[in-house]
Amino acid sequence: MACFLLPLFIGILLLMLQRFAGEASEKLRIWVLDAMLLGGAGFLALEHLWAGEIVPWPPFLTSMASEADLAAFLNETLFVGGALTAAVTGAWALILLAANTFSKTRSLKTAVPARDSRLKDGHNNNRAPV
Repeated sequence: MACFLLPLFIGILLLMLQRFAGEASEKLRIWVLDAMLLGGAGFLALEHLWAGEIVPWPPFLTSMASEADLAAFLNETLFVGGALTAAVTGAWALILLAANTFSKTRSLKTAVPARDSRLKDGHNNNRAPV
């Protein structure tokens, strides 16, 4: 019912962090994590809206109909939302690791070999010097 709030909050914080930590956030590809968190939170919010768990009047969540439901609200926000955020962050870390590993191996494969001074016009004519 409120599991999308923590990924949404972390996504908004990361969005603000990108504004202040420009080059470092580009190096770590924080925009990918931000897109994953905000996109997931958006789809979860849409699903909760479709299921009738989000309403257009305060307190906006049907899980908060009474103050006695506060413990259930916090439990779901922290544990379910925390697990979702951790899973998305773990997937982002794997994507980042794979991208860095792939780019390193690709750069090794495409390294230009040094030219041999015996080659003329890029061809080895296999003739003895005259």
